[in-house]
Amino acid sequence: MADNCFSPTKPTNLFHRKHATHGGPVTFATIRFPPPRRAVRYQEQQQQRQDDDSDSPHYDCIKSLGRVVLARGGWIESHALSPLMNPNRTASSSNNNSAPSCGDHVTVDTHSYRALAFHDESIAVDDSVTFESVHGLIFPSSTSSLSYLNDSSESRKDLCGNNNKNNTKPSSAISVVAYGGRRLSFLSGGGLWSTTTPQTHANASTSTRRDTLLEDNFATIPIVTQSAINDGSTTTCKAYLQVSDCIHDATILDFEWENSAAKDRHHHHESNAFLIALGMVHNNCEIWGFRSTFLQDRQHRHRMAFEATRLQCITCDVRCMTYSLSFYGWHSDEETLSLARDDGRLPPLIAASGTVFGEIIVWGIVHDERRDNVLMNIVDLWLSQDIVSRNDPTPRLRVPPSFRLKGHFGSVFSVKFGPEAEIASTSDDRTVRLWTLTPSSSSSTEARDPKSVRNTSRILELQSTHCYTLSWTGWGHTARVWDVSFARSPHDNSLLLISAGEDGVARIWSPFLTEKEFRLPLRGHRCESLWTVENCDGIVVTGGNDGSVKLWDLESRTRDDGAIAYVVPSMDASNADAETTIELEDVATSTTRKKKYKKAKVKSQICGMEFFSINSDGLKSKLLVATREGSLDSLDLTQQSWTTHNSWSNKVISSVTGESVDVDSSTGVCIAVHPCGSRVVVGTTEGLLILSDILGHHDSKKPSQKIAFNSTSHRPIQSLSWVDNDNLLVFYARGTIIRYTFHVDGPKISHSMKLGTIGIPLSFAHDAARRDLYVGDSRGNLAYFNLNSSLSPPCDSNDNTSTEKSPDSLLARVHAKEHVTGVVVLTSTGAILSVGNDGCVNECKKDSNGQLYQVYSIPIANVTGLRNIWSSDDGVVVGGYYGNDYVVTDVLSGYEFVRIPTGGRQRRHEFVLDSAKNKMIDFSVPISYGMAVCTGQNSIDIYSRGMPQKADFRYSYNIGSTLHGETINRLCWVECKDCCAYLLSGSNDCTVKLSRYKDNEFVSVKELPPHESCVRGVCSSSHPKSKSSLLVTCGGKLSMEFYLLDHSSCADGDPASVSFLCSYRTLGVSSIDHRMNVVRAIPVVPSDPNCHMVVAADSDGNLHIVVISEVALPRKTTIGNILHGNGRPVLCLDLLHFLDRILIFVGTTAGEILVWDLPSHVDVCLGDVGSNGIIVLPDSPLFTINAHSSGINDLSAAIPTREIPLVVLCSVGDDQTLATYLFTFVEHSSCDNRSIELSESKSVVAPSASSSPMKAVKVVNDDSSLCCRVYTTGQDDCITLWRLELQPLAIKLMSSSGLSTEGSCIDCMRIKDSSGSEQEMIAIGGEGIELQSIDLSVFKAATKLYEANYLLITAGAGFSADSGLSTYECAPDEYKELCDPSKLMREANRFQRFWLNFSSTYLKTNPHLGYELLDLWCAGGLLPNLKRNAKNNTSATEFSPWWVYTSNVDCHFHRFKSFQDSVCEIHGSADTFICSCGIGYSDGQARLGVQWDQWNQGVPEFKSCKQPRVQVTCDALKSALNDSNILMCESCQLPLRPNVLMFNDTDENVLRSISTQRDRYQTWESQVEDAISNKKSRLVILELGCGINVPAVRQESEEVLTDCAQIIQSQEVDSRGSVCLVRINPKNVEGVALRHEAEYISVKANAKEALEQIDHLLRQMMR
Repeated sequence: MADNCFSPTKPTNLFHRKHATHGGPVTFATIRFPPPRRAVRYQEQQQQRQDDDSDSPHYDCIKSLGRVVLARGGWIESHALSPLMNPNRTASSSNNNSAPSCGDHVTVDTHSYRALAFHDESIAVDDSVTFESVHGLIFPSSTSSLSYLNDSSESRKDLCGNNNKNNTKPSSAISVVAYGGRRLSFLSGGGLWSTTTPQTHANASTSTRRDTLLEDNFATIPIVTQSAINDGSTTTCKAYLQVSDCIHDATILDFEWENSAAKDRHHHHESNAFLIALGMVHNNCEIWGFRSTFLQDRQHRHRMAFEATRLQCITCDVRCMTYSLSFYGWHSDEETLSLARDDGRLPPLIAASGTVFGEIIVWGIVHDERRDNVLMNIVDLWLSQDIVSRNDPTPRLRVPPSFRLKGHFGSVFSVKFGPEAEIASTSDDRTVRLWTLTPSSSSSTEARDPKSVRNTSRILELQSTHCYTLSWTGWGHTARVWDVSFARSPHDNSLLLISAGEDGVARIWSPFLTEKEFRLPLRGHRCESLWTVENCDGIVVTGGNDGSVKLWDLESRTRDDGAIAYVVPSMDASNADAETTIELEDVATSTTRKKKYKKAKVKSQICGMEFFSINSDGLKSKLLVATREGSLDSLDLTQQSWTTHNSWSNKVISSVTGESVDVDSSTGVCIAVHPCGSRVVVGTTEGLLILSDILGHHDSKKPSQKIAFNSTSHRPIQSLSWVDNDNLLVFYARGTIIRYTFHVDGPKISHSMKLGTIGIPLSFAHDAARRDLYVGDSRGNLAYFNLNSSLSPPCDSNDNTSTEKSPDSLLARVHAKEHVTGVVVLTSTGAILSVGNDGCVNECKKDSNGQLYQVYSIPIANVTGLRNIWSSDDGVVVGGYYGNDYVVTDVLSGYEFVRIPTGGRQRRHEFVLDSAKNKMIDFSVPISYGMAVCTGQNSIDIYSRGMPQKADFRYSYNIGSTLHGETINRLCWVECKDCCAYLLSGSNDCTVKLSRYKDNEFVSVKELPPHESCVRGVCSSSHPKSKSSLLVTCGGKLSMEFYLLDHSSCADGDPASVSFLCSYRTLGVSSIDHRMNVVRAIPVVPSDPNCHMVVAADSDGNLHIVVISEVALPRKTTIGNILHGNGRPVLCLDLLHFLDRILIFVGTTAGEILVWDLPSHVDVCLGDVGSNGIIVLPDSPLFTINAHSSGINDLSAAIPTREIPLVVLCSVGDDQTLATYLFTFVEHSSCDNRSIELSESKSVVAPSASSSPMKAVKVVNDDSSLCCRVYTTGQDDCITLWRLELQPLAIKLMSSSGLSTEGSCIDCMRIKDSSGSEQEMIAIGGEGIELQSIDLSVFKAATKLYEANYLLITAGAGFSADSGLSTYECAPDEYKELCDPSKLMREANRFQRFWLNFSSTYLKTNPHLGYELLDLWCAGGLLPNLKRNAKNNTSATEFSPWWVYTSNVDCHFHRFKSFQDSVCEIHGSADTFICSCGIGYSDGQARLGVQWDQWNQGVPEFKSCKQPRVQVTCDALKSALNDSNILMCESCQLPLRPNVLMFNDTDENVLRSISTQRDRYQTWESQVEDAISNKKSRLVILELGCGINVPAVRQESEEVLTDCAQIIQSQEVDSRGSVCLVRINPKNVEGVALRHEAEYISVKANAKEALEQIDHLLRQMMR
């Protein structure tokens, strides 16, 4: 097919989507693996690398190269599966001398990619504001996830093969096919190994390149369709295909005929065509054909596209709405697919659809021979290009159902085919069901062979003798079940089902073993609904409402993790100090069930156990057990054998006297194994510490020694822990903590500390770098000791004369009165995290005085008591109990690693993660663990996963930030000065999140303590120039929480810290039935300390007013004043500083707006609980407005200008109305009172501002003009920008953009980069957070142009470049050589022909759209305030309201009448050639030099030339180029030269015309300066494409700006005008040193695009 020309349509959407949705439902997620060819090659290269480097890690190659692909809203994302891979890691072939080939080099791609599935502005901009979410993805050329490409097919293009477009297999260029709603799109790239990337290429040529796994970002492949209009056809090119119904499922079929007869039959057209079947909501299916073609843009570059043709529509006779549909045949039945290709026919295809009535319908789409022939004939005609468009009538067929499956009691949400044609379904009835195809009667003689019916065609042939029967029903989900996936057990290859539902968990089922869950549920999402579940070769992928994707290892999750029971060997008294190894089967029994032990009196009783390794860097694969019998035994988990060591209580000597010490072994209470695994310390209730070598780990030449030491006045011992290799920490039950340091001569006390509480020390954290010790006790207290000052060395370990050190700081009841069971110190921030039996994680910090203060405390879901905590750079993981189960959970994401039924939390246990000592645990990947539980006096149950060996392949278990699991009710930006920003959000799921935004993306999420019920409001407040902000959250039970965000460290790149201030509680008011609906805060005086007024509105119509100081109160609760309303629930409010007052705007459910007036200065008593300075509250509101006919959902107020006392208020409601009010106030002052009064009120209403209820509004004032920007969102899933003009009051629609989430709330902030370009970042909350941006520079530029009285257009080479012309920096070397008039003397023919060609190019090139827009603005009236009637006494044109000053010689401005007499071309114009008689003269004098003397001798006096200028045309230039003769001047017979000022050019024929234009321009400039100084006129300098290489025009813009600013400064304020420079350039948009009177706007974009956006805004302003 011939190439088509395409060009992007004019953009009308001013919003930019630069970021994927933050959070929001994940509707599809899977894992893609590379082609086996590449994976095997990479594995061989890794093996070679291992042979060369023994330390190189080994990975399971195929899985380590996988990528997680997910759909979130309208976005598609691709992430690396393994984060441990080095992004720059490469593997090279062993033959380094071979020629480059596909196998020479492999690069691993660990980047993340994302793109919108149905949107690409480079193709076309959709006029519709609707935004479709992605429902599913399919991946072409794949019959399983591990055979992504069919490498054996010769029709596929190899990476090193020909890149010619005629040889490109179209489906191999597709990485992913996305569908959602009624849309279908094709994308390439995304790191998904497409064999060709359909990017723009200049021409098709053969090239060789390295085989790399590193691809570009996703790129949309255009789709070309034809449609009939009035008996004709029109061709459209879009980023997606719009079909007639919503799509449930899609499947793709490549044409790959195997035999020559089939190829001949189909005319060899299959190489560039494929089919896609689309399953629709109304139980029908459409077959579409796609053929590859290439589009051509204006620069003659090709881009791959697909022509789409609808071939057939098949409808099932059972007409109903379906909730699910799944295909079986084209992709899932390779055997049938191969047979069909051999016969040259279409392979069979069937569908199963789930209806709203609980029924599953199985029906054939491609199976009947007669109908197959019809469809095949249509396909043949289409392949032969006899059917080329949708103008041909699409055949429609109706087919009866083959099977009808009844059994569900609700809507069927998911239907999936299994490997043997089984059907799995999920439903509204909370069940998972499995259906199998069996003989319909017992008399059937055909045996059921699964392999005999999994053939697609065979399934439909058996419909008369077989039927689908319900084989199994799974009960276990507590809510609706959304999705199901098939899997095979990694252990016995049995069939498994994995389901996900509204209860927030995924469940694993073995339908042929049990009706109950096969294993424990997969918990890890912090949301109610899991929308998708997929099994990808042993990795389960789930996606939910919280915006994250979780990965689960199916092998470990289906492993029987029942305990292995061990019995500790009894000690042989006759051989107590001999090492004995006992095989496991002699004393222990392995079982998959927890063993039951009868109570029996046994002598041994375990007093301590601990996992250890034989060296400090090894894995802890051994368990040491000490008993009160005195035995010491170790269990080797690798060898599964016991080793009995020397008794810890026999033959003990004193470390002081060296004499023998009698030790009562029954007093043993705890142990601590040395980090190197060679020694152990046992503590007793008598206060003795026995240091014993572990036989087999010490030097065999030295006898085993057991040394006893103690502090005689301290006992009993509670617990022991090694701080490092030389220091032991001992906790005593009576609150004493002693640190022993081991020297050559024995242990010595280095520190003795006393808690000073009634609690028992239980846990600790040691910060070695800062020499700090943090200790938690049994009463919820946390103590801090600084160990920099050591004690005086005692004479021996028994010396008790040392003074006990008291805590440097003690923080009481951080965990209420519950045990503090674990403490860690975050090395990055110095924060102290602790966990306790209250089930909370508490964060504390140390201030500059060394005092601890509490930041906040967060409860962990599904855990009632915490026991352990671990931290790393990736996050925090905690372990604790939920009932009798021990659970290990990621704090931030909620991912559950481990759940162990221990039988009771009171049992002695030991838990260890798979980490080596002194190495940071990597929590971004699944962990291995070991747990020992003491089930009796001498019996132990061992639970383990991934131990003792280390897994070869580790993948990321969490993809994406875990945000809210339900709708976000409120959000707000928190700006940090000169650094990043934070976004605070609250949701219906009771959670509050603080997301850090930096470098144009969210980099982290911090969770604040949740509320007891849904969070209805959040806000922030900060004083000017302050480095801290107040954060406020509110919700149910009339509660508010206050936090302080300290962002003083943000300038250094560190994240800001959050600390808890206090909570708000009401007194004497029943709070159980009411809730806070909204909260706002505003800074008030005094500012030392910083204080803020917080106003919250409740569901009873009351306002709760409290003043909060940034200084934490001694007590953690505060109270405030209540301003009683009219009883109508308040839904929204806003606060505003105005005339030294605070105005409160309140919107109610009755459609009323109440305005209250409060003073902005308060008296604060910081020592009082609930300190607030509101002494006298007003009795009634200042005034009331009936704004809406229904409830007001949101309102926003702003002060447009500080010069005039005006207030703007906008509100939106369920009546779909945007109401705008402009208030004018007057101030009244007396000796002791100041008040304000409403003077005037104006309003304007947009009655149908939305097609559905409006939910949020935000007003932003424009600092430089009397207008405001208004943003609105609502249930129509779009965001709208309005321009609010104040004089006169009017509101105008500017632009709209579709949203992927319901806009329930909105907030915006400004971001300014180093070049001065400004953007307004808008955050829209709903199910997730969507970020869109507006280029404020473009908006401000449009506003300035709209208000301008005079316009100076300064255009540089960059403006011409948008037409396709070269700039000076890109010009060829010949240009720089021949841009010299002296070349005319030596090489006249070459010189003239070069410039004739150049002039011809200029004349043949059409000016781009920007020239036409400028003409429309000036002459067409789009700039209404230009002084078009201004005339000068001497010339009407000299005082035109616009002028052009340009260095371009392309004469494009001359083509527009409005600029012909108002242009100054400082370098001349290439459309005119002049006589060269003047090149040898300068200022009337002959130029010096031999060459000039020779030239001037043959030149007459240049002033005597009668025809110095010749206007040329395209035809004249073409004729001159065809003629080899030199063009000569008719008057003096000298060569002609272009009227272009060149290097070293003194030709007065050129300078004269330039000087004339410059004189006229300078006259115009002086007239404009006079108008600015005396007539309040406004000048805008519009600089277009002026770079720094040839800065003449750029300098002129800045000089005019500076001159006008000086004039303005010298005038009276009342008569001053204004001047503004608008600089548009894709680079080098840096500003100039401005005076206060001048304005500067930088737009970082090419001129054409920026002018198009400005033009759209101007047209909207003119409406």
